[in-house]
Amino acid sequence: MYVLCSRGAEASSPQGCLLQVAQLALPVFLRRVKSTLQDSGSSKTADRLQLEKCLCCLDTLAAMTLAPAVTDAVLPPGSRLKALVRARRPDGALAYRERAHLLILYEDLVACVSSRELRVRTAVQALLLLAGEELGLVPKASAKSPQKATGILDLGL
Repeated sequence: MYVLCSRGAEASSPQGCLLQVAQLALPVFLRRVKSTLQDSGSSKTADRLQLEKCLCCLDTLAAMTLAPAVTDAVLPPGSRLKALVRARRPDGALAYRERAHLLILYEDLVACVSSRELRVRTAVQALLLLAGEELGLVPKASAKSPQKATGILDLGL
């Protein structure tokens, strides 16, 4: 699902249907991630498989970037979130948020902060920092960001 969602930027390619596929795949992907995050957070004793699934989802969210047209298909017209995604930078330029999926899943990510598992808390902290970068609250690629140079979280997997 991740690959399908991420290919929306290739809309000008000979396979013009990639944008449409990405727009259809993103809501399904977000529902799956939301379900995984809620399942891992609601269980008092998360088993190893559930934990690894949650960590994989968090790592995938960190690596994912989306094209504007893909995100636009998910956000309801006139929503506050859509206004945040299309906000202007201080220099007046339109600032498209490549990681708008983190803003969409913000509540679910915040709920994971209280996880008993240190790796989950660390990954969620990194994702919330990425969300802060998207909103301009944290400088891009700050020294405090627990990311590798590749942009993928170091979860020790």
